[in-house]
Amino acid sequence: MSFLSRFRIVTKIMAIIALMGVVMIGGIWFTSNRILFTDHAYSKFLENDAQAWVLAPRLARNIYQTRYLMLRLIAEPDVEEMRKVEKEITSAFEENAKFTKRLKELTPAEATRIGVLISDAHKLQQLVAPMLKVALAGQKEEAQNILRNQMRPLFDELARNSTALRNDLDKSIQKGSDQLTEETNATVRLVVILMGAGLLLGIGFAIIIAILGIARPIGSLGACMEVLAKGKYDLDVAGLGRKDEVGQMASTVEVFRKNGLEVERIRVEQIEAEKRAVEQRKADMRRLANEFESAVGGIIGTVSSASTELEAAATTLTKTAETTQQ
Repeated sequence: MSFLSRFRIVTKIMAIIALMGVVMIGGIWFTSNRILFTDHAYSKFLENDAQAWVLAPRLARNIYQTRYLMLRLIAEPDVEEMRKVEKEITSAFEENAKFTKRLKELTPAEATRIGVLISDAHKLQQLVAPMLKVALAGQKEEAQNILRNQMRPLFDELARNSTALRNDLDKSIQKGSDQLTEETNATVRLVVILMGAGLLLGIGFAIIIAILGIARPIGSLGACMEVLAKGKYDLDVAGLGRKDEVGQMASTVEVFRKNGLEVERIRVEQIEAEKRAVEQRKADMRRLANEFESAVGGIIGTVSSASTELEAAATTLTKTAETTQQ
């Protein structure tokens, strides 16, 4: 008796449904986890890398704008306008400080390079007051010297460092985007493979149960019933001992088989009895014939003996009569 024969058909069907359900639930759970992981990665990318990628160009632009304001400060003849430009320069440095601080928070790996940018910007900001002082005093040439000799190297270094940082962030973001794309594609492939494997496993399990647990036993039992329908009862009924519906059907077929054997036995006994009755009648007829023959033979013998005696007597009388006449 196979393992599958211990369970009812409805139990087997429910097992198939349960297996498919487990496959689907497992696939949904795995897919959800991978989607959440990918979503978290994309959220981190948007919240950190993408913002850093936006801030880096703004930082570089701010540096160039500050340099432009420095040149404007020197070229401006009006004192009031120079004060306004000074405020714009101060605002630009404050904005620069916010950019660098935020960049440092978003890209901890670039903290050292951003620290250099902050240090150069601080040095540059400290030169604004001396340049403004000589510019307000009308010493434009001295202000230009401060801008050319002291501030320009700092501007150039800030521009180079900010541009390099922006380029590296571009590469990092592109690499991160490619990795996220690859992870997403890998997740899709893995989900397809796992779901496909799970479905194949479920289908294979269903086929095994359907063939070995349902179709084949019922087919064997049907073949037995066909043999029984032809009046052949000397066979073993397939499926006896099973715990499922096929076993119940086999038990019922076994009852029919036993009843058929009993009917066949009775029929054979009747035939044998009829044969014995015929033989008995023949024997009785032979016995009666023999008795009749014996009786007739006795009568014939008696009559023959009497006839012989009569003939002898007649002969004696004839001889006696002849003797008397002489």
